[in-house]
Amino acid sequence: MNSPHHDEAVMTKREVEALTIARVVAREAHRGQLDKAGEDYYLGHLSRMAVALDLSGHRLRMAGWLHDTVEDTKVSLLEIQSMFGREVSDIVDALTRRDDETYMESIHRVNRHPEARRVKLADIDDHLRDTTPLNDTMIDRYEKAREVLR
Repeated sequence: MNSPHHDEAVMTKREVEALTIARVVAREAHRGQLDKAGEDYYLGHLSRMAVALDLSGHRLRMAGWLHDTVEDTKVSLLEIQSMFGREVSDIVDALTRRDDETYMESIHRVNRHPEARRVKLADIDDHLRDTTPLNDTMIDRYEKAREVLR
């Protein structure tokens, strides 16, 4: 059972379809984007997050795929809600940094939402897996955020 999608056998058909749509929305929304290491954002960061959240249930996995769509693409929170429901859009909303807040303010807000916290920890852990493309300020910021969220 080492497949990154082994729990799909216990998911309903509707949950599997929603997870597939979340992958497609993420792939299309982030098409052409590169992460800090210069990797394709979808094939790199988002795919690794999906694996990290594999045992977390379909809502968290969908939120993992979609966590940066509202902040970094033209996809709106209303679109997320209409496609995936209120529970998933609430997680994505909690993960979306506001224009008027600092990074650490957003982390403290995420920390108040247990499901968003789990997704954000997976996000930060993935960013810290290879610190080569990160400067010391970014590394320190991620490590402080991880301390708050744990």
